[in-house]
Amino acid sequence: MPVQVFHRELSSRFEEVSALAEQLSGWFMAGGVPQPVASAAVLMVDELLTNTVMHGYAGRADGWIEVEAEVNAAGLRVVLRDHAPAFDPTRSPVPDTTESLEARPIGGLGLLFVRRMADRFTYRRAKDARGRPCNEVRLAKAFAPTVRPGRPPEPAAG
Repeated sequence: MPVQVFHRELSSRFEEVSALAEQLSGWFMAGGVPQPVASAAVLMVDELLTNTVMHGYAGRADGWIEVEAEVNAAGLRVVLRDHAPAFDPTRSPVPDTTESLEARPIGGLGLLFVRRMADRFTYRRAKDARGRPCNEVRLAKAFAPTVRPGRPPEPAAG
């Protein structure tokens, strides 16, 4: 399976994040990503982008967000970039899910979901294509190659 690449730039508007989630879901499915993996990946991206819009850009609609995704025979990779203030979601406190709902502070469960669902979840302060500082979050999710009738399974990329 050749590597397939998805690339979009959007503003920090909830409507654009929702539209991107639909586009990405369709793109994953067309690329042969198993439905449970595609759904998990879209939910993770939606959670992270919603946090970027709400917290990073504080609801401003003029923020820049870039989304890249790649699919190959062994899995998918997603890279998210933005110009919001520096924030490392991989280091945010893990909520205590053993406490009652009333005792827990609000927030953090979405990032906990991302941590548990992603096979790889990393952050770095990077530079965009124009050399400006940006947040860069990378997600990876592996899956078994799809076997099509009459064809042997494709080897996993290594």
